[in-house]
Amino acid sequence: MNLPVNLSGTGRRVLISGASRGLGRALARAFAENGDRVAVHYGSREEDARATLDSLAGEGHVLVGGDLSDPAGAADVA
Repeated sequence: MNLPVNLSGTGRRVLISGASRGLGRALARAFAENGDRVAVHYGSREEDARATLDSLAGEGHVLVGGDLSDPAGAADVA
């Protein structure tokens, strides 16, 4: 995937919210392919997020669930 952003430098830790599908999934895959460790976030679509996680290249990725629209949920994600 060619993204119009600079993904140079590997080994970063990135949180992608809404990574269970669409643009979030594509971004998670792009960062993972670049050698970054990805936290795959989902709000309610755990099964889809797990599929994203399983599709990522490399190791060290994690699944993170929580409602980011709620302060308590955001604190749980952190």
